[in-house]
Amino acid sequence: MDRHEVYDRIKAVIDARQRRDYPRAAELIASNATYAVAAKDGSLPGFPDKDDDVMTAFDKLVKLIDYRHVDYLDSIVEGHRAMVLMRVAAVAHGVGHELLLCGIWELDADGQAISLTEYTDTAAMRDWLVSGAAATASVPLPQADIEIVATP
Repeated sequence: MDRHEVYDRIKAVIDARQRRDYPRAAELIASNATYAVAAKDGSLPGFPDKDDDVMTAFDKLVKLIDYRHVDYLDSIVEGHRAMVLMRVAAVAHGVGHELLLCGIWELDADGQAISLTEYTDTAAMRDWLVSGAAATASVPLPQADIEIVATP
């Protein structure tokens, strides 16, 4: 596979995710693939657990966050590995948010995704997911982690 084919395969995975096309995703993602987000385990509510198989992780992500629009901003491809930077207009729990995601991908010789680690502002993502879930459920946000700053 050349660099353009690697990039096109990654875009095909993102397209399948955006369209919630499980059969296409299963064709593009190896059954033993790994997924991780660079965040403390358990800090992103609803995200896949490290023990989830790839299609369970895919299902959790698709059900949690709807990709409305994806802009591909930059990429670096070397062999079967790639870094893809993208901006995503996303919705979770009815609340919109713009995500800036940097994914580090690895594909096998057949062009199936075998590894993805995503980097983003996980604190902002957590706040968005928690506030959106709270707004949907009409419950107050937890106050434990909110810093109160006194004004003179």
